[in-house]
Amino acid sequence: MDILILLSLSLLNLFKTVMMFYVLGVESFRKGLKIPGPLFCLNLPGNVHTEPFIPFGNLLPYIDLLITNGGFGGTQNALAYGIPIIIAGATEDKMEVAARLEYSGAGINLRNQKPTSKNILKAYRKIMSDHSYKQKAKELKEHYAKFDAPDLAIGMIEELIKNKQTSGQINRNDHRPEFK
Repeated sequence: MDILILLSLSLLNLFKTVMMFYVLGVESFRKGLKIPGPLFCLNLPGNVHTEPFIPFGNLLPYIDLLITNGGFGGTQNALAYGIPIIIAGATEDKMEVAARLEYSGAGINLRNQKPTSKNILKAYRKIMSDHSYKQKAKELKEHYAKFDAPDLAIGMIEELIKNKQTSGQINRNDHRPEFK
């Protein structure tokens, strides 16, 4: 992720009205990033802010685009807010998350854990000029809004307890949302 941060920072001089936030995680701040000195010690432009942690719900309502390493939580939260995504990840489950994002049409998969600033800029310009990405992200937001995850989880747990007490089995399809 460190290279993704540095590359997107290198594009700031092209976009003076862009406000960038880097949520690095507390551990990154403690250990410093794998660059010469921690990011928060660099001479950052005024439109760049770094934080060890910002809850997604406090940040996502105010952004137009997410550039991410492809973590599942950040990606899903951004889509739940209708935000198109540029994704660059190739570790853990990130390739699968990136492939699904690309398939949905709600973002661009850079297909590389260490993209060039040119690739990021090209993806940024494409997403900002081609409104189909925002439209697909909006459609996913509307779809996600149909489901109350905590309520669904409670229903599944209650069903599991009830069936376990009576038969020892659960019908896993009883509470699964239908996707079309």
